[in-house]
Amino acid sequence: MIDVLGAIYDALVKFSNTPEKNILRAWPNRTALPLHSYAVMTLINASRRGTNAVDFEFDPETEDDGELAESVLREAMVQIDFVGLDAAENASKIELLSRSAVLCDFLEPYGIEPLFADAPREMTKPDGTDQYAIRYVVTLTVSFWESVSTPVPWFDDATLNTEVLQ
Repeated sequence: MIDVLGAIYDALVKFSNTPEKNILRAWPNRTALPLHSYAVMTLINASRRGTNAVDFEFDPETEDDGELAESVLREAMVQIDFVGLDAAENASKIELLSRSAVLCDFLEPYGIEPLFADAPREMTKPDGTDQYAIRYVVTLTVSFWESVSTPVPWFDDATLNTEVLQ
């Protein structure tokens, strides 16, 4: 399966002001939250879209097995929580870039296509130190193809023998 969170991590390193070491996967990361600016990525949904696409390839010059590839289009939602003084700016950047060629071009080598992001939501709340943690959340929706290939025997000629039974 495509590493969606790995690709989003790389995008956040490039397009957000969040320090690279403070961009975390939500679970099970076994990491304490940083004290200052950080981002947490969570894959909250991945679902199938449509019917499988099937491709069969073979070499008619050989008797080798052919290759059958079954592909499915998946749609995934990644929730990104930005915490810190620049949380609103970072969430806004992701929302804006989600509908631009910039993010499309960036994610293309990963085999991922951004579809859209919802409007950033302000979720500021008290943290464990009785201070307010400035938090903005944006959900990015992406799509990607997932494939499975398997060898399949094939033939191109058949000989039919008939017998008359009495």
